Amino acid sequence: MPSGLDALPRLRSVVVASDLSHGGARAVARAASLPFEQGASLRILHVVPAGLPASELRLVEAGVSRKLKLAVAAAARRAEACGNRGIDVTAELA
Repeated sequence: MPSGLDALPRLRSVVVASDLSHGGARAVARAASLPFEQGASLRILHVVPAGLPASELRLVEAGVSRKLKLAVAAAARRAEACGNRGIDVTAELA
């Protein structure tokens, strides 16, 4: 009888929120280690505060965009290491 993660059904789609902190990185790594179906998707979501002036928003987006790319790469590596091959890892800034 399967136990632990092997007992969970294979997932088709997961969205994980991250504030890009150490704790957020741990949440993304945990999500990437869940059992996925072939061709499934993992989306990392980072939300910026509403109402930021345009000049500040551009600065935030520039810094966050780079960190999100690193998070996607780390999540893809983690998923692969956990046997999740062929999943689509993306990030969204909202």
